[in-house]
Amino acid sequence: MTSVINVLRRPCSGPAVWAGPDLADSEEWVLRLSPAQIDELEAALRAVRERGVPLLKVTVDDFPLPPLAGELKRIADVLENGRGFVLVKRIPVEESTD
Repeated sequence: MTSVINVLRRPCSGPAVWAGPDLADSEEWVLRLSPAQIDELEAALRAVRERGVPLLKVTVDDFPLPPLAGELKRIADVLENGRGFVLVKRIPVEESTD
C-alpha cells in the first residue's frame, strides 16, 4: 500500500499531461479527413449495410480502410501513448443517420 501512495505523490509526466494553452497554438491534435478518406469511409459503410452486418458485429474485415489504416494506427498510438485524444473533423454524420 505504501508504494501506491508514493506513486500518487509524484508529479505526473509524459505526453498525456497537458493543459489547454499547451495545445492552443498547435493543430497536431486535429485530423481533417480528406475527400478521399471520406469516400473510403462511406464505401466501407455502404458495404457493411449491404451485407446487413449489425453495428456491434462489425469487424476490421467487414470495414476495410486500406489507405486510411495507417492514419488510424497513428491515432491509436496517440490515444494509447500520447496526449490521449484526437479531434477528427469532416466526418459526414448527417448522411449516416440510420
